[in-house]
Amino acid sequence: MASDDKKDAKKREGVSFAFECLSQSLGALFEPYVIEILPIVLKNLGDHSAEVREATDYATRVMMKNTTSYGVKKLIPLAISNLDDIAWRSKKGSVELLGSMAYLDPAQLSASLPTIVPNIVGVLNDTHKEVRKAADQSLKKFGEVIRNPEIQELVPTLLKAIGDPTNHTLDALDALINTQFVHYIDGPSLALIIHVIHRGMHERSSNTKRKACQIVGNMAILVDSKDLGPYLHQLVSELETAIVDPVPQTRATAARALGSLVEKLGEERFPELIPRLLDTLQDEYSAGDRMGAAQALAEIISGLGLSKLDSMLPTILAGTMSKKSYIRAGFMPLLLFLPVCFGNQFSPYISKTIPPILNGLADNDEEIRDTALRSGRLIVTNYATKAVDLLLPELEKGLSDSNSRIRLSSVELLGDLLFKISGISGKQELTDDLVNLSNNVNQALIEVLGEERRSHILASLFLCRSDTSGPVRIESVNIWKALVANTPKAVKEILPTLTQIIVRRLASSDEFNHIK
Repeated sequence: MASDDKKDAKKREGVSFAFECLSQSLGALFEPYVIEILPIVLKNLGDHSAEVREATDYATRVMMKNTTSYGVKKLIPLAISNLDDIAWRSKKGSVELLGSMAYLDPAQLSASLPTIVPNIVGVLNDTHKEVRKAADQSLKKFGEVIRNPEIQELVPTLLKAIGDPTNHTLDALDALINTQFVHYIDGPSLALIIHVIHRGMHERSSNTKRKACQIVGNMAILVDSKDLGPYLHQLVSELETAIVDPVPQTRATAARALGSLVEKLGEERFPELIPRLLDTLQDEYSAGDRMGAAQALAEIISGLGLSKLDSMLPTILAGTMSKKSYIRAGFMPLLLFLPVCFGNQFSPYISKTIPPILNGLADNDEEIRDTALRSGRLIVTNYATKAVDLLLPELEKGLSDSNSRIRLSSVELLGDLLFKISGISGKQELTDDLVNLSNNVNQALIEVLGEERRSHILASLFLCRSDTSGPVRIESVNIWKALVANTPKAVKEILPTLTQIIVRRLASSDEFNHIK
């Protein structure tokens, strides 16, 4: 055979040319013969003639481009088995064959990288310099197939992370996060990145998982959807695990990443994702997963836009008013996350969310009460003008409710709203010029609320200073002190209104108001 002709290098070179042409012409049909000719290929890769080695290298590149997943599974074990060979030429040929697998189809490359790269890295310290040189050159081939210039610079770092994930995964994630991408991420680049992400997602460290999730979210807008397709199932599965992480920052980052993927690729690519999240919110035995599922669902709805919010809001509101406490606990966080995700676009929906929030303040479940209070504070902070008309009347009713939990929540939210209106924090005012400050606060309240309404609110707040509940009294006193510098003067101003409220409560059939 020509491949065995040790005297004529041209014949051996011609054999490699023939293999290259056959593979190029026949494509995947040539694959069954690749296994048979592999010993020849390995021998020629280690040939003493540079021309033969170069021709064989080009031939292997073409063969790898046309190799299917089945062929890769057959070739890799054969190449790896020769790495333990005593003969350095045989070992060198195997390393170069593994290096030529950089030219595999991106999907095949991604599936094979965790096996290929560690084995190449393993011979970087071989006793023979030619083997070491071949290993170094083989690793560099993985950079040659990458067209993205930003990723090209990171190839050494990424290969270290793939070859030694325990020690280098975090460094690779940091490098990716700190890189400012201006070019699309091509398929081979994604094949390198994706395994670093997978490893990061499975780390015990929440910080590492958070960084991996952050990269997925950033990557969604930089990758062509067809390149991302083969990895979607595993990425979504890993992100769904991350959204129930005990650390809130990790949950939030994973939720945003899911939202970015759905926004980029469309809801039709994730037909079961939203139903799965809704099932989690309604699952009695998934209490620890509800917050993350709600945050992820809010991010996804935000990514899909207002039309999706319109279609899902009735379901969400029905869930927050459910007779079953675990369902209410699952859906209530959506009223916390949706305003954050949509920002000012959520303003028209505030009036619809106020009733379930106020009902949540009186719920028997402490988790629901806490979430409702946070939602109310968020509305006060971000939508103060709308909250005055929508929230204030309900808070005024809550100040005289027989349930002390409702009174306390109402006082807290009322304080937040009044501080927002008057422009004070409620914490640092005692060190300021109290007279001027009080005048400014009073003027601000009158401008926004009107004098009659301002008097009614201050009168109700003043009565809460004598509440039967200690926490209500303490909170009311603190708010009163922050808003009013001269109590006798303020009481004198609101005395008619205060008298009316007291008389009305004494005439009430509610025994609580008599005691108070």
